[in-house]
Amino acid sequence: MKDMYSKNVSYGLALVFTCAFIGCRQSGQLKYKDNPALTPLMNAAAHNDLPRVQELIAHRASVTERTSIGQTPLYEGIERTDLNADNLPIVDALLKAGADPNEVEFSTSNPLSVSLTRDYANPSVTLRLLQAGAHVPRDCPTGNSEDSLLSLATMDSSLEVMRSLIGRDAPVNCRYRGASALYWAALNGETDRVELLLKSGADPTIRVGGKTLLETATCTNPDRRVQANFEQTRKLIRAALDSAAPNR
Repeated sequence: MKDMYSKNVSYGLALVFTCAFIGCRQSGQLKYKDNPALTPLMNAAAHNDLPRVQELIAHRASVTERTSIGQTPLYEGIERTDLNADNLPIVDALLKAGADPNEVEFSTSNPLSVSLTRDYANPSVTLRLLQAGAHVPRDCPTGNSEDSLLSLATMDSSLEVMRSLIGRDAPVNCRYRGASALYWAALNGETDRVELLLKSGADPTIRVGGKTLLETATCTNPDRRVQANFEQTRKLIRAALDSAAPNR
């Protein structure tokens, strides 16, 4: 028992000293280790540690500091290590403290586009960035360098985000590798998204891989509800094609 007690004490002391050097965060147990390549605020944001973020901001930690490869507290908060965590409070705290919603991490990457990607998508965070003044380009990306924001939102975000982007004049017919936002909505039989895009001026005549949108909006899933969604999607596309016919 004495030996076991001594081992436990030694382990406890070792943990205390280790945390003093590498920045462990504890809440009854070891939660995470700080990455030495990041600032304490970046580490706290990455691990969705709101109390620590608030504490560091209160002690004037820089919300604009960046690493040599462009990492910032805001990026770390959006890209978070736990992708299931609600990072809106972290992002909100950083924006209120002066983080720039239009900062550039790499050549084209910005907080808004990262918040729309499949891995890091959180519609609430995207809406908060838009509220904070994140820029929405009115022109399509050049070449295949990046997805249009509306395409990203259609694939991986919410209808509310799509409406917000369209309301800020995001172009609806941008293509990435030949496909537009309307294509992704039709491919998945998302009637509400198809309807919004068509009402906003999306082109129903596009072809992707030689297929029309009507051919794209099909599914082999026998579930009646799924088939009903795809039939409604095709109905909307047919109506849009009929309306466009006199102008072709």
